[in-house]
Amino acid sequence: MPDIFTETMKAKDTALWNSKKTIVKVFNEWGKQFGRKYNVVETYKNKDAETIILTMGSMGETATIAVDEMRKAGKKVGLVKLRLWRPFPVDELRAAIRGCKTLIVMDRAISFGGAGGPVATEIKSFLFHDKGRPRIVDFLMGLGGRDVTVEDFIAMVERAKKIKDETYEYYGVRE
Repeated sequence: MPDIFTETMKAKDTALWNSKKTIVKVFNEWGKQFGRKYNVVETYKNKDAETIILTMGSMGETATIAVDEMRKAGKKVGLVKLRLWRPFPVDELRAAIRGCKTLIVMDRAISFGGAGGPVATEIKSFLFHDKGRPRIVDFLMGLGGRDVTVEDFIAMVERAKKIKDETYEYYGVRE
């Protein structure tokens, strides 16, 4: 290994953290150009939410419909869409979930033999020392492109109520 390996790794990490300003700038320019603005973290009906579902990617739109249905049924459920993976938007996500009791993380990837999916593991890590942090329930679902429906999101919120500890489980396994 070269003598400057550590310095090179630090420079790469610093550059990635500093890229956030550019990403936000491009999101804003995209919004002006095409009329559809993105934020690194987006929220939906979570001001008074006791339970918040966190998604990434295409499943966010389906989750929005599920949140609307659960709200109509009187459930205090909200949604956070994570639009940026690296650099991880720690401050924005912390603000978006503040006050919720349960955070349901929808992971569409698995870290074999690990403590859950990569998104939930990342969130558990940065919230570890936070007082009043929400209970985190991680669902591994949609693996291999399997559909996740509105009914699935509603069932996962109900299932999360029955889970005692922070954990993860596969959802939609055909037995």
